Amino acid sequence: MKEKFLYPSLVQSISSIRSDLKTLADTWKIPGPELKQITLIVEELFSKLVQVKSEGDGDQLMEISLTKTETDIIIEMIDAAPPYNPLEFNPDQDLDPVLIDEGGMGLSLIKAFSDSLQYTREKGRNILLIQKIIRSQTEN
Repeated sequence: MKEKFLYPSLVQSISSIRSDLKTLADTWKIPGPELKQITLIVEELFSKLVQVKSEGDGDQLMEISLTKTETDIIIEMIDAAPPYNPLEFNPDQDLDPVLIDEGGMGLSLIKAFSDSLQYTREKGRNILLIQKIIRSQTEN
């Protein structure tokens, strides 16, 4: 199963993303704990990409596709903005979380909740590929 969504590159799109993910989770029967992690992954990456690349440029769209297999969800985030790999940002892990700038913990959480992360640049597009294993279903 695969679903594709297009969102304007605006922080305000996050409420639509959250709603679409909830609807999709209900349809695909994604357990609550995994839905929370998937939502956090997508929201954090989306907000970081919008902030860095195109804040205020609502004409630029970001494509977010989710594919469900028996055991996992594959999230693909694609945009045509200038090259930017959000996975390269790595705040000093030894810092007290209180000292990390706002948004600095996002990548650590994304890495913790994801089973694999990959960035590529193809045909003038940034492509983020995230795998999330649905453990609640595999443990039942």
